[in-house]
Amino acid sequence: MMKQVLARVNPLVTTKWLASRVLRKVQDGPRCNIRVLDGSLLPGVHQGARDAFDKRHIPEAQFFDVNECCDKSSHLMTTIPKPRVFEDYVGNLGISNKTHVIIYDNTPGCAGVFSAPRVWWMFKYYGHSAASVLNGGLPKWLKEGLPTTSDHQPAAPEIFKAKIVPKFLTEFEDMEKLVKENNKCPPIVDVRPAPEFANHIKGSVNIPLPLLPDPATGEVRSPDELKQIFSNNGVDIRKSFVATCEVGVTACAAVLLARLFDNNGVTVYDGSWQEWDAKASSELSTRAS
Repeated sequence: MMKQVLARVNPLVTTKWLASRVLRKVQDGPRCNIRVLDGSLLPGVHQGARDAFDKRHIPEAQFFDVNECCDKSSHLMTTIPKPRVFEDYVGNLGISNKTHVIIYDNTPGCAGVFSAPRVWWMFKYYGHSAASVLNGGLPKWLKEGLPTTSDHQPAAPEIFKAKIVPKFLTEFEDMEKLVKENNKCPPIVDVRPAPEFANHIKGSVNIPLPLLPDPATGEVRSPDELKQIFSNNGVDIRKSFVATCEVGVTACAAVLLARLFDNNGVTVYDGSWQEWDAKASSELSTRAS
C-alpha cells in the first residue's frame, strides 16, 4: 500500500492541497508522512534565502540549502552531492524513503519553479519518487492569505537511503559527444533568460524560464500552453531532451514540467554553462559577436 501511495504523487501540488494537509494535519495516505521544504535560492545572495526563511515560511517547513547540499569538492557551483552527503542531509531534515516531500521557493514571478525543482530533481536522481513542487510557490501562498510563521523546530532525524537513477543526469563527456554529433537528437534546451543565451552550447535552443509562469494565476502555464511554447522552439515536451542553464539549477524546471506529460526522458546537464564555458572547445559554443 505504501509504495502505491508514493507512486501516485503529482509533480505539482496546489496551495489548496498543501494547506489542507499542513494546516489540518491531514495525512497523505496510510502512514505516509509529509515534509515541507523551503528550497529557495536567491541569485547572488548566499545567505539571503535562509534569512528570508527565518523571518517567514510555511508552517512546519524545513530549509533546504541548495548551496550546502552540493558537491563541495567540485569547483562548480551547486552540482549534485555524493550519495552519502545527500542521505545525511535529507535525513537530518526528517526525511525517510517513506516521506512525501513538498518543495517550494519564494522567487517572485517564477511560479515556484525557480529553485524548488532543483531540490525535486535531486530527490528524483536519488531514487525518491515521492517528491512534489508547490505550484506558485510562497508568493501564491501569501497572495491567498495562507499563514506563515517565523517559528522553526528542527525535525527529528530519519534514515534515507539513496539509489541513483542515472538517466536523470548528463555529464560533460556525454554533452560533448552529443554536440559533436550535431544531430539535435535529443535536443538541448537552455532555460536561461534570452540575454544570457547570447553565449550558449552550440545547437541548443532557448526556452527562457520566465516564459513558463502564467502571470494571471501565479502558477505555471497550462499543459497546452507549455506544449505550444516548447513546440514553437522545435521541441516536443513529451519527448526526450537535455535541459541546461547557467549552473544546473533552473534547468530542473524543464524536467519537472515534462513530468506533467508523463515524460521521464528529460535529463539535466548538471555542469551546465559554467562547466561548458570552461571545458568545451571553442567550436562547440556559439558566442555573441
